[in-house]
Amino acid sequence: MKKLLILLGFFTTTCIGQEINCPPKGSSVIGQLPPTTQTITPPINPKNPRTTPLFPNDRIVFWIHGLGGDVSSWSRVAEATQYQSPGQQVPGYPARKVTSLNLTYSQFSLNGAASTLHNMLVTSGDATCVANNITDKSINFIVAHSQGGIVSRATDKMYDDLGIGSERRFGGIITFGTPHGGARIINNIAQHVPFTDEACNALIAGPAEDALQSVEILDFFLPKDTWESIRNGLCNIIANDIAPILLKDQFQPLTEDYKVGAAPLAELNGHNSGIPRVALYGTEEEPVFYRAVYNLKVKTPNLFPVFGADNDQSLVDQFNKLLNEYKAKYEVNKARVAYLESMGLPCSLYQWGRFPIFCSIWDTQYKQKKKKRDAWNEGVLWLNASNNKYKAIIGAYESHWSNVYTCNCNGSTFPTTNPSCPPGCTLAGISSSILVVTDKPSDGAVLAESASAYPGAITVELKKSNHMQMRNDSNTKTSMLKAFEGGYGNYFITAVR
Repeated sequence: MKKLLILLGFFTTTCIGQEINCPPKGSSVIGQLPPTTQTITPPINPKNPRTTPLFPNDRIVFWIHGLGGDVSSWSRVAEATQYQSPGQQVPGYPARKVTSLNLTYSQFSLNGAASTLHNMLVTSGDATCVANNITDKSINFIVAHSQGGIVSRATDKMYDDLGIGSERRFGGIITFGTPHGGARIINNIAQHVPFTDEACNALIAGPAEDALQSVEILDFFLPKDTWESIRNGLCNIIANDIAPILLKDQFQPLTEDYKVGAAPLAELNGHNSGIPRVALYGTEEEPVFYRAVYNLKVKTPNLFPVFGADNDQSLVDQFNKLLNEYKAKYEVNKARVAYLESMGLPCSLYQWGRFPIFCSIWDTQYKQKKKKRDAWNEGVLWLNASNNKYKAIIGAYESHWSNVYTCNCNGSTFPTTNPSCPPGCTLAGISSSILVVTDKPSDGAVLAESASAYPGAITVELKKSNHMQMRNDSNTKTSMLKAFEGGYGNYFITAVR
């Protein structure tokens, strides 16, 4: 049952004295901020001024979380990037002269998220700039995951739209798994309910049928119609009541602004940003569904050591074990049904019909074994198709039947799926149909083609990284190291601490 449950698994600032959340005099604050627990370096106290900056020559890296995340989402990487004690150094990844700030934003609209992120950049960022003696805020940059990249881009666009480029608190953006071309999973959000309902019914059918037949009194008190009603009711609760709670983040109003075809997203992609930008996209190996779910619901990236979230095989192994168990149960009952059929059924048509009691027992055994066979097969069929069914929801898997036409060109024929033949050829008709399958690379949530569709950005592939683990796996290490060492241009070069 534990494995089944795993498989069935989205501020107002009050300024008093010199509090850290108060914007420095002359700074602009747009809108209201959501709550945050981020701890940052306090500004210089004018009653006890420091003679030197706290972290001289540090630049600020603003770490922005994605959908369903919070200020802790980037914690592992943000901490290792800012400071490493002598006994806890990360091999191959020296700390840099940066101050890490983890920020958040509102979830109601893209414009609202942009303005509240700006507020965070002001209230937290400006204070740190004072403490670090930073006068040119353009040296600071953003690292954003998923939805956070869309919000960061919207903030960048907001400055240009309002003609207040001087208010921009950052000079570059690096995105990880951001759906720049739109998130098909949001367009298809309604499909989560039937997907979960189907999974529940298919996976519970075999074990339930075994239980009913092994305890005869259950079969007596719960006839088929009653049991089917209970099963459907249970799965309906899971699909319509429990699943939406687990996926509540996907129902945030903000997500409507960056689904495929959304007007705010189209407007954002029409913005010509002038700052350095990088888009990193994941191409996870199969089965992407179980790998993505593992780092989303079972073991999140921050539960691994820094840059250690590479292994996402655990749930895949559990899936394969469960599939084999269902297949074995199916095969056993399939063989029993075949044996009984080989003996001649229904038995009333054969010589055993002379013994009504024996015949009734024989027919009952046959019907029970057949019900078991079919019940376990429901689970086998769903498990085999589950990865592609999920990939269809995120837009990575599409299939349709297409007619195959025959074109006749000067006595020679050739097949084509195009209903129009080349000039000089005639259409001889439809010869057959074929199943056309489109399978697109993704990180298990966002298509690679979407995460790489940041206009004007340097694009980088993160092989075998799923949507969540890219916040703290070896690809995170490699890509951030490359950024700090100039692999994405001189702007991101940052000195070792």
